[in-house]
Amino acid sequence: MSYVVAPMRRVLLALAAFACVAAAAAAPAHAVTWCGTDAVATDRLPEGVSAQQIHVIYAIPSDGADRFGTLAGPIVSDVAAVDDWWRTQDPTRAPRFDLFPFPNCTPGIGQLDLSRVQLPHDSAWYLPLGTRFGRLASDLGAPPFAFGDQYKKYLVFYDGPVDQNRVCGISQVLPFSGGAFAMSFIFLASLCPADLGSGGLQAAVTAHELTHNLGALVFPGPAHACPGDLGHPCDSDHDLMYPFLRYPLNQLVLDSGRDDYYGHAGNWFDVQDSTWLAHVGSPQPVLAVSFAGGTGTGHVASGLPGISCPPACSIPWDEGTAVTLSAEPGEHTRFAGWSGTCTGVDPCNVTMDVAKTVGARFALQVGLKVQVLRRPGAAGSVLSRPAGIACPSLCGDEFDEGTTVRLTAKPKKGSRFVGWSGACRGKAPACSVLLNAAKSARATFRRTS
Repeated sequence: MSYVVAPMRRVLLALAAFACVAAAAAAPAHAVTWCGTDAVATDRLPEGVSAQQIHVIYAIPSDGADRFGTLAGPIVSDVAAVDDWWRTQDPTRAPRFDLFPFPNCTPGIGQLDLSRVQLPHDSAWYLPLGTRFGRLASDLGAPPFAFGDQYKKYLVFYDGPVDQNRVCGISQVLPFSGGAFAMSFIFLASLCPADLGSGGLQAAVTAHELTHNLGALVFPGPAHACPGDLGHPCDSDHDLMYPFLRYPLNQLVLDSGRDDYYGHAGNWFDVQDSTWLAHVGSPQPVLAVSFAGGTGTGHVASGLPGISCPPACSIPWDEGTAVTLSAEPGEHTRFAGWSGTCTGVDPCNVTMDVAKTVGARFALQVGLKVQVLRRPGAAGSVLSRPAGIACPSLCGDEFDEGTTVRLTAKPKKGSRFVGWSGACRGKAPACSVLLNAAKSARATFRRTS
């Protein structure tokens, strides 16, 4: 029995794409053990990979049965099947799935950063196909979930009832964008064959919807567009992006003839160029961040996901990636500059052509307060070097720990400086204070006789 529905024609990139399937023999099992032991509704940090990523979510309505414990493994297995299949189709590229460095886990798809989300609305809210995408995407992108990172696309396995159950999945087509609406949905309750985890038709639907999200197919392509449907090619029913999927993933081809959406020579967008695909086999130089010689606390993060230091202070990047690092000082701390590959002030821009090391210096700030005591009729001020204190208008400031601050008392006409107390002593107008802790000093002025 075939499960098909006429696909929606995409006129604009943001309209939805449908994957529809007909029954076929299941592919061999492709079981992968997931290393996660928790069920969290967040994007875990630190990142296990760098640059643009595809984050995977299991989502249920507020009144839905939670099958995360039994479906997490099959979801990860199908994601692994998509990853393996892609590499067989193009040994130089693979989808860059969001990974988390789970302890005692072999690097790979077993480290998938898989989120579990119980949505804020019930099954009826998400039931109608006409509004389902917008409602799911809006809820997932809003607090408390906030799945809206501009550098991430989202692959969502929705486990709730659907009204048009011959529609297996739906996706945006956003070749250049991530964020809250760069989402692909797989409908687990549809009439698609229930072969999740086998690398079969469900895996084919997953790859189909993900490829839509990555940019297939955009105007004016493809060369072999289906009549009345520019969003799918019709030159081969074994093409991954054929509108009606009839075969398991291992029997499909990534762009039959390579002339519609992948590795083509046309002037329209080529999914092979997607920045959400990793460059397999290419050098991956490591970017390392250290805290160099500072006494304060702070955090260094990369604009593209990857560096979030601490704790993630070292990670490989595809060769040629342009990385921007920014520094955020902690409490009572000043960012004092970069060293190594970067010098100067924030931000730090590096191109990962070779392995690079960047040092970030954070200086703990220590307070110095000054009080000016003026006897009747007397007037005077205290200035600091380095600048910061100009008392009586500015009588306190913070300086780098270990700094020696020179205070100078300046009496006004008709007044004289009497002496210091506190951190400064004596009657000389100049005083030096070593700031190894918070300190205060008092300058006294009298009226001249």
